[in-house]
Amino acid sequence: MIATNNVWKTFPLMSFFRSTPKDSGEQSIETIAARARRTATEESAYLCTPMGDCAALGVVPHSTPLIAWGSFNPMGPTMCSLALVPSHGSREHLLFFRVHTPFTTTGIVFGLVPDRLSKDPGRICRTLEQLFTRNGSNEFPLISSLPTYFPAIPESPLSMTQVKSLVLLAAQQATDQANVSALSDGIERHWCNPWERTKVEFDESLKAFQLGSGLPLHQPRPTLDDWERWWALVSHKDHVTSEVSQMPTAWQGQAMDPGSIHRGARTNGFD
Repeated sequence: MIATNNVWKTFPLMSFFRSTPKDSGEQSIETIAARARRTATEESAYLCTPMGDCAALGVVPHSTPLIAWGSFNPMGPTMCSLALVPSHGSREHLLFFRVHTPFTTTGIVFGLVPDRLSKDPGRICRTLEQLFTRNGSNEFPLISSLPTYFPAIPESPLSMTQVKSLVLLAAQQATDQANVSALSDGIERHWCNPWERTKVEFDESLKAFQLGSGLPLHQPRPTLDDWERWWALVSHKDHVTSEVSQMPTAWQGQAMDPGSIHRGARTNGFD
């Protein structure tokens, strides 16, 4: 049974996941698929040499969403998604990764999987294990910094248990992975109050900068318990709903200067 909640369907900005740019079309999809086919083989688990010039691909109708995540950060809110996009000229699906911010959209194709594999959650999960183990690629990481929420997607063939196992493979390679406990502390301390949490985080970072200090050079490596705690928080339905519901406000640029983080907390009743 796939865990679900209604956040995915009620968050207006998530429509980007299903949108199709005007210059996208069947021909461009087929061109991209032909390029991916050169290196996507059974031996490579159907992963291809990453192609980072695929923003125009968009997400065509009838694509299959796999995993999504985001970061509630008023200075730069980010949404990421991974989906299977059908190639109309053949029985294959592009493994398409999209990073969406208020400033830019990046589209990367990581693979081309046969139709039979795309319909088998176990087999597609094994391909994704290869992708998440390497965290995408050096040039195009899946998770560069720790996300703050992971919504359950009703349409995904993957269970949240499978999603968790994949995410933890990549999250442990994030540039700020040593900060996982601090992020968890902040989420717990300001439960369902994302503006207050980010306001405190910003103030603490600014203070550390002014004092010329920062994270210790040699922080202890996060334990399995640290990662279990983080996942339980960032995937919790109430937490996800609170972050997603405030993303449009952050997205509209209300908090594009330091002071507006504090104004955002007051405006949304978190002060």
